Amino acid sequence: MKQFSVKILFVAVISLLTLLPSQAAGGKGELLIGGNGGVSLFSLGNKTTLGTSQLGLNYGFGLEYNANLFSNRKFGLGLVIGVKYRSLSGTVTLDNFSQDKALNKEIDGAIIRNNFEFYADIKGYKSTNTLSYLQFPVYFREMFYISRGCAWFLEEGVNLGYGLKGRTENTIDQLRTRGYFPEANVSIDDIKFRGFGSWNNISFSNESKLNFAADAHLETGVKVHFAGFGVIYIGIYADYALLQSYKEVSSGDFGGDLVQYQTDKPGEFKYAPSLYKSKYGDSRLHPLSFGLSLRLGLNFDRMSLGNGRPMYEDRH
Repeated sequence: MKQFSVKILFVAVISLLTLLPSQAAGGKGELLIGGNGGVSLFSLGNKTTLGTSQLGLNYGFGLEYNANLFSNRKFGLGLVIGVKYRSLSGTVTLDNFSQDKALNKEIDGAIIRNNFEFYADIKGYKSTNTLSYLQFPVYFREMFYISRGCAWFLEEGVNLGYGLKGRTENTIDQLRTRGYFPEANVSIDDIKFRGFGSWNNISFSNESKLNFAADAHLETGVKVHFAGFGVIYIGIYADYALLQSYKEVSSGDFGGDLVQYQTDKPGEFKYAPSLYKSKYGDSRLHPLSFGLSLRLGLNFDRMSLGNGRPMYEDRH
């Protein structure tokens, strides 16, 4: 999958570099610069019902070329290829829950003393994930002309993306741990240097590798010509990640638990790199984002016709 995705990115970049000069020189299509912004939603998947998803932010900006494939007085069809930066975030909270027991061994130097079961009660867990990509949009854009200077547009396609950075900021309001020693039938929860006790206001962060991305894209809005050769697009969009965002991580790296006891450092806990990579979340993260977009640019069809006339006039 990795080699296949790299090939797709390579083809997209080469297509962009070769298409822009030839199309612009031929006086066909539009060169646009713009950005978008809105909200995004991350879900836990199907592994737990304990979590609550909160809306985050998404934004992006970049350059694109709309190659005119067909146009008449009522309808136009274009192929959009571009490059842009994209960032999106989302937060999931878990109010109160108890972590499943895990069998551990207490170690004193090189001597294994007693087997015990480690428990953790967690209150107020919050996980905020921020993902950033370099994207290569490939869309089809349909134009439905309302008048000479105005049209309604609809576009659909995919955003191919290379993962730049995945970062998770996590906080825990209160963590209470205890160890149960079945051989002695004793439960200990007040020896903090051994990792049993109560801690407040814990925060930790992690950076995770991102997969190659392919986001389904749908957008609609209004296109308006102005100042002769200028054009502006105002739209609303929705994007959905078709592929999982994070690279797979073996649960053996952290036991699958949010909080893991470290026998060599009993007073310091190891935390899952992300809620989505623990057994309480789903690593197959597929964010949904939607919002508003704004693009400004030049229409080369109008330039080639002169006097800012609508591009469909040379078809009749």
